[in-house]
Amino acid sequence: MKIEDVIQLLNNRLREFKLSSDYAKMSGDLGRMNAADKEIIALEDTLYKLNLLVDTSKSAAVKETTLLEVITDGSVAVLGEYDITSYATDPLHEEKIMNILSKMGVMDTAEKIDDYIKSKYSSSPVEGGMIMNAAQSYEVDARLMMAIMELDSRFGTAGIGVSTLNPGNVGNDDDGNTRTYSSWQEGVTAVGEWLNRHRKTEIEPEPQPEAEPSAETPEPEPTPEPIPEPEPEPEPEPIPEPEPEPEPEPIPEPEPEPEPEPIPEPEPIPEPEPIPEPEPTPEPEPEPIPEPEPQPEAEQPSAETPEQTPVVSVANRRRKVI
Repeated sequence: MKIEDVIQLLNNRLREFKLSSDYAKMSGDLGRMNAADKEIIALEDTLYKLNLLVDTSKSAAVKETTLLEVITDGSVAVLGEYDITSYATDPLHEEKIMNILSKMGVMDTAEKIDDYIKSKYSSSPVEGGMIMNAAQSYEVDARLMMAIMELDSRFGTAGIGVSTLNPGNVGNDDDGNTRTYSSWQEGVTAVGEWLNRHRKTEIEPEPQPEAEPSAETPEPEPTPEPIPEPEPEPEPEPIPEPEPEPEPEPIPEPEPEPEPEPIPEPEPIPEPEPIPEPEPTPEPEPEPIPEPEPQPEAEQPSAETPEQTPVVSVANRRRKVI
């Protein structure tokens, strides 16, 4: 049985357990639901491993050329092999080169390079064969050479590189110094030669001579780069001595309190003058009440109807006197 058939069977079984878990959840059967969930987890883990195995088998069957295209297409890893920081004074030069490389595909033939150049700068005198010859002679990356020439002179169509046949502006600087070549091939080769001298790796391959070598010459052993001496650590600054604390000012002695003034004796309170007794007011002597004049004797009334004698009160008498 093929591995694809096993995966199909396990997927069908996984769907059945998921339906079983849903029914158990609706009916409230927790035991059945937990058992179904355990089977689901185990099946998903098995399917993950089988799918990973299938992907690995497919990756192993990829052709070498296809893998090379996947790795190099749009890659900027080549910048890690060369030090181009001193190529230009523009602080963003390396970042701009990286941007061009990220949009550039695989350039392993002269025809692909020609198509790339003509699609952008149809009047460019630089050809794909020139770049491939220089790249193979110095064993440098053709894509990096193309990115440098595109940024510096638009492949020989702009700037001072047009008049000097120097598409990479090698030796041309902002101070007015220029370097002119006799052909565009020499100007392109100058870019490859510059990259060959600025590798980050220890072993620098020599350019292949055009003529057949008379005898094989052993490659010189690479000289190890001198280990830079560590910079001496700066001496620690002396710790400033603490300033002496100022002596505390003497506390002034308290001034003696002034003696309290003697309290003056209170003056004797003068005795109050005797209040004169009020003079007795003489009581008015009552006027003598005049004695009533004797009334003449009245005739004796008859025995039948005795008359009542009026009684005059003392008060009436006084009122009359007054």
